[in-house]
Amino acid sequence: LCAPTQWDEESLAALPATEIVSDWYCLRQAGALALPALGTQRLALLRGLADVYTQALLPDESDAIRRFLRAFFQAMQHFLNRAEQPADLML
Repeated sequence: LCAPTQWDEESLAALPATEIVSDWYCLRQAGALALPALGTQRLALLRGLADVYTQALLPDESDAIRRFLRAFFQAMQHFLNRAEQPADLML
């Protein structure tokens, strides 16, 4: 995960989960307006996390945490895709 996101292991480990949740809400509410505030490195990290967790966490009906994390990161993928779409495609 560190290589494609340009984050080192120590920085990634030190990132509070609350910041990831905050970024999720920022993307959800602001869409493309959030991109400059988050920056390219943070966006790459969020994309990397979303890709890893949606691919690695296969649905398991008996594991509520797994289902929640998968849904959370699937939504993040959607918010990132929507924010990165050209404005003329959003009409």
